Amino acid sequence: MQGPIGGIKGVLLVDKVGRVAFSMGVCRDQRINALAEDKAWLDQARIKRLQPLNLDRVEYALLILHLGEGDLIVVSEAPGQAVLEFIGSVDFAYDLLDLLLSSPFEAMTVVDRRKRLVYLSPVHERFLGLKHGEGIGRPVREVIENTRIDRVVDTGRPEIGEIQKMKGIERVVSRIPIKRDGEVIGARGRILSPRGGGLAGPEVRTRKFNWRVSGDAEAPLGNCQSRASRNPRPH
Repeated sequence: MQGPIGGIKGVLLVDKVGRVAFSMGVCRDQRINALAEDKAWLDQARIKRLQPLNLDRVEYALLILHLGEGDLIVVSEAPGQAVLEFIGSVDFAYDLLDLLLSSPFEAMTVVDRRKRLVYLSPVHERFLGLKHGEGIGRPVREVIENTRIDRVVDTGRPEIGEIQKMKGIERVVSRIPIKRDGEVIGARGRILSPRGGGLAGPEVRTRKFNWRVSGDAEAPLGNCQSRASRNPRPH
């Protein structure tokens, strides 16, 4: 079973008086119960909504949802140290993730290893004329015109600053493979802006970048060079 961050390892429910009413999986551990019943910890966790946890040298990520009559805590596998550091140091990590997923300026597409849509941001759904959730589960090429995100799944190589034409509008896009243990498990696409303007109005000047990547397809940007940087043109 997959949660918002990784495989779900436990669930715990705190009632309205602050006592654990239900727990399963790793949440049966008394140390997690003690944390959940600690009012100061729970008050802070409600604000952050995402919280890291190290238990017996195993890293977890906690999602805390206030339900009015109590609180639901979902414990998931932590996918990596970078994610743990992010949710541990950014008090508004949950809000930032929500913004990244729903921003009207940066439409997001996610496909799985079978090249089927698993997420399409609301602004992108509206642009494509889809009802919410209508494209989920369908082959991406059936839903998004002129996409190459399926090719990124095949090659495992990112495509950054490409121009993609949809519904007669040229948009600047990036397509990044998603890997786990070196294996491509999907890809993420982002629409950065139409050429000459943002999704919701602000103007952005941009160029198409043809990245030359040395070695690993996910090498640092310092190892990448764009055509624009080799042949500079006046703005």
